[in-house]
Amino acid sequence: MQIIHDTGGRSTGYVELLPSGGNTIGSWKSIKGLGPFTVEVSPNPLFDGTCKMYGSCSLTKPPDAVDGAQIGADITIATLHEVTAPINWMKVAVTGTTAGAVAAWLLGHYIK
Repeated sequence: MQIIHDTGGRSTGYVELLPSGGNTIGSWKSIKGLGPFTVEVSPNPLFDGTCKMYGSCSLTKPPDAVDGAQIGADITIATLHEVTAPINWMKVAVTGTTAGAVAAWLLGHYIK
C-alpha cells in the first residue's frame, strides 16, 4: 500500500488492484486496516469484458486461483464502488475481453 497523505494518525492509502491489462484471475492485495474505501474501475472505451471484485476475510493470503466472495455486481463500465465490509484481502478479475484494457485501484483511510 502506498500512503499518499498523512493527516496526523489518519492517512490516505492507495492500492493498485489491477494494472491496465486484459484477462486475468487477479492477484490478492492486502488491505488490512484500510477502510471503508472506494474502488475505481476504469476501462478504456474499447474494453468489452467483465470485471469482478472479490474480498476475503482470511488471515493469510488466499491463493490467487481462489475467487473468494464477490463484492457487488459484474462491472462492464467505468464505476466507483464503496466497500464498507471489514475485509483483509481484495482482488479484481477480468474475463471475456477481446479488446481494450481496464485498470482498478482503491483509495481509503488507513488508521494507524
